[in-house]
Amino acid sequence: YWKPNPSYNTLHKWLVDQYKKQGVCFACKLVIKTDWARVSKTYTRNIEDYRELCRKCHYYFDREGLYIDIDA
Repeated sequence: YWKPNPSYNTLHKWLVDQYKKQGVCFACKLVIKTDWARVSKTYTRNIEDYRELCRKCHYYFDREGLYIDIDA
């Protein structure tokens, strides 16, 4: 069952359970430890709404309130 507004922890557990990370940052292309980052403004169960980012890029996009150009 998928709630309309899943918690942060629920969503991230689902991502980890469903998708294997490749360890390559989508933004800077470094091969490094990555996190799942939401690229849309809403939480969804669509993997296309997430990208792998290294911690530095993830922090930058979150801090600046930016959204990643998923067509890049």
